[in-house]
Amino acid sequence: MAENLKAELYWTLREAMRKGEVAIAPLGEYEDEVMDDLAGTYYEETGKGTTKIGDKEKTRKRLHRSPDCGDAVVYGWASMLERPVWGVSNASWGY
Repeated sequence: MAENLKAELYWTLREAMRKGEVAIAPLGEYEDEVMDDLAGTYYEETGKGTTKIGDKEKTRKRLHRSPDCGDAVVYGWASMLERPVWGVSNASWGY
């Protein structure tokens, strides 16, 4: 179970990519940055038994920058989901 919406979105994209249900299309000059961002964003188990995204400051230190491109891909992909995620449907996001 995910700790919050961000963790669920990242995990859902991760699983979809692992199963071959989604692939990141060629992204030109941003492709390496997106892949680094997604690979450099780690998960942590909480004391409550949930999964959360690791501290963003640690991710920034690992990447030497903010993982903004990876976040944009995750949130853009999530806006296209047909099923609700974390109890929020894409219709409630204004799409």
